[in-house]
Amino acid sequence: MTERKIRILLVIVVFFLSVVEVSAQFDHIEMIFKLKNQTAENVEGRLKKILEIMRYRIAAFKLNETVSGIRNNRIFINIPMSKYQDRIKAVLQEEGSLALYAVSGKGGKDSKKIESRFGGKPVFVIGDPIITNGSLSEVKIAELSDGSFLLVLFLNPFATKKLARETEHLKGKKLALVISKRWVNIVKVKEKISSGEIAFPIDYPLETAMTMISVISLGPYPEAIECESVLKTEAPYTFE
Repeated sequence: MTERKIRILLVIVVFFLSVVEVSAQFDHIEMIFKLKNQTAENVEGRLKKILEIMRYRIAAFKLNETVSGIRNNRIFINIPMSKYQDRIKAVLQEEGSLALYAVSGKGGKDSKKIESRFGGKPVFVIGDPIITNGSLSEVKIAELSDGSFLLVLFLNPFATKKLARETEHLKGKKLALVISKRWVNIVKVKEKISSGEIAFPIDYPLETAMTMISVISLGPYPEAIECESVLKTEAPYTFE
């Protein structure tokens, strides 16, 4: 083997070892979140409220080594490397509000336009939401015999009475389920709903439904955030 080939081989070996060494150090992931609306005042105070709720979501994943904090008007989350990284990011980023509205046939001064989460046409809704996050006692995914799935909302006693009262006057009309300010399902009211539960077909990715369940049961953020970046990093650090 010539001296030149030996040198090239040594360079390749050294490079490979350096890559392995660096990769071994990157055993954590840093996610950085920011407010979608950065123009208003008291950004740090608003981020603190969101971080408090975010920590409940982190606890639900049992990520005991997670370090979180606020710096430069951003929320920094440092978690151990995980194959569920994308789902964790989705759960932490999801705004998480839930509302069930009566659908209006067309827009008007008393209606509100709601965009679709999955690319459908926007709908117009009227009035205040019939149910919200606070109306829920439980949320589940149910599998039917044909292999399809339902998103099932179980209501507390007060919300059960309210839904029964409202749907008694909405027979033949439609209801829109709105999660994180965008509609995900529209169903037609066939009869008064007094059972204390209401189900919606899941005709979108099941993983998305699981993400939504994770966040609506833990409570929504007071406003929307977005993930600015995801980086591989070393062991967690501390926030002063």
